[in-house]
Amino acid sequence: MDMDPAQVAALRAVDEAERLRRPPAPLTLREDYLEAVARAEALSDNQSGSDKTWVFALLERSRRLWAGARRVR
Repeated sequence: MDMDPAQVAALRAVDEAERLRRPPAPLTLREDYLEAVARAEALSDNQSGSDKTWVFALLERSRRLWAGARRVR
């Protein structure tokens, strides 16, 4: 079955774009950021087995808040 010329051209363009794609630059995190993450992870609220029921209440409140949101133009 022959493909539509427009489809063939589109597929070639996708193949060419993929061929020309560059890998992303390496990500380097600053030491102060890594230290802040380590401090946050060490908090008692972030430990395995700690009470995290507040997260569910926060998510429910957020859902209710955004459910009433309307786009304003």
